[in-house]
Amino acid sequence: MRNVRTREFRGMYAQLPESIQRLADDKFRLFESDPSYPSLQFMKVESRDGHWKVRINRNYRAVCRRDGDTYVWYFIGKHAEFDARF
Repeated sequence: MRNVRTREFRGMYAQLPESIQRLADDKFRLFESDPSYPSLQFMKVESRDGHWKVRINRNYRAVCRRDGDTYVWYFIGKHAEFDARF
C-alpha cells in the first residue's frame, strides 16, 4: 500500500491548527501500519465510489480515493466541510 497526498491536500493540511496537524500525522502513521484500526473509522464515502474517509477526531476528516494499491489523499478538514462537500 502506498499513500500520496495531493497539492490540494497539502494546502488544506497547512491551514489546520498545529494540534490537528500532529493528530493527523499520528492517524496517518496508524493508517499505514493498520488501516482497519478501529479509531480510524476508515470507511467508504457513500456518495462517491472508490473514495474513503478517515476520522482524525470528532471534528476533522480526511478523504482519499483508491487507485490500485495507492491511496490518493485529497481532502482534510472540518467535519462540516466534509458534509458540505461530500
